[in-house]
Order: sequence, then C-alpha cells, then structure tokens
Amino acid sequence: MTDSIRSFVLSDSCTLSELRAQFDAATFEQQVSMMYNLGGYDVQKKIYELAAASEPLTRTQLIPDDYPEAKTVRFVGKNSMALFTTFEKRMCRTQIEGGSGIIGYNHTGWRPLMTIVGPGYFIARDCESEWGSACVDYNKVPEHAPHTWPRIIGNEKRLSRFVYNRTIDYLRRVSKDLVIGLATRDGSALPNYFLLVREPLQ
Repeated sequence: MTDSIRSFVLSDSCTLSELRAQFDAATFEQQVSMMYNLGGYDVQKKIYELAAASEPLTRTQLIPDDYPEAKTVRFVGKNSMALFTTFEKRMCRTQIEGGSGIIGYNHTGWRPLMTIVGPGYFIARDCESEWGSACVDYNKVPEHAPHTWPRIIGNEKRLSRFVYNRTIDYLRRVSKDLVIGLATRDGSALPNYFLLVREPLQ
C-alpha cells in the first residue's frame, strides 16, 4: 500500500473518500508510513485541495475537551519543504483564559535545530477562514506548558522569527486521524503544506 499511495493520490481517480478509507483502515504505524511515502509539494497540495470538501475540522477533534489536561498528544508530521521534512507537533489540553484550550510546540529529533530555531510554541484554536476551520496560531504563545516540554520562547526570538513568527497554519480534515495544513504569514498563503497523523488517544 505504501509504495502505491503517492501514485494513487496523483491519479485522476483519487477522491477524498477513497483516500480517507485507506487511512482509516490502517494502524497508526501504517498511517505514518503511508504519510512518509506520499512525498512533497505536489501531492500535499492535491490532498489539501481534496480536503476542501471535508467536513469542518474543530479544535476539539484534535484533542477532545474530556481528555486529561497536560497529557501530551503527538501528531507525527511531514511537510512539503526540501529539508527537515519530518517533525512532530506535540499538543496538550489546558486552561486558556478561563476555558479549555490546546497549546503545543514543534518537536524535532535533532536537538541542535530546536536550540537554534526555537520550539515554535502555539495555541490551536477554531477559526473561520477559506484556508481551514481550525488553526495553529504562532502569534499566540502560551504562558505555561508541561514541565517536560521545552522552555517557552517567543516566536520573534532566535531563528523562530524567520520560521514561526507572524505565522498561522490552517488545518483541514482528511481522515479520522490525518489532517493537512497550509502555512500562512501576515494573511498570505505560503508555498508550504504539511500532513499530521495523530497518535492513538489513550
């Protein structure tokens, strides 16, 4: 399945419902492998366009409001850039401005990169946009985070100012655990997409 997934998505016969069925039928590990095999810009752009027909994604579908607070949920990711294409967005539910909310940061396996760039903290929220109905907002940095997470650093500092600063990622649903995102900066779309597979909620 993983060897043919890219060809399937790029074919004229690919539909959102068929792509969703393939991912929903797979285990978490299989979904991650399938995602890695999809490739970069052309494939992810098409998936993003297909996902425009999906039902709106909401914040609580990323992490439900009844999920334990401060418990980390991993979203394994692959972006459409030429370098550093694999990453994770790690999120948790917490209290924000007196209500339930989701905060998160970007995790890479190469610690020097996180040190140089910064963890890229964000708040995930519902939004109303032609680009997506849920978003990862780097303009809103949380005041606190789980003690096992990196120290909170503003996105205007270090090399984050070139990566995360003034950026909002808009998300669309592909399947139960797969979402596709589009990066924007200052209200303009950037040529960068990314896929996220959520680990099983426990």
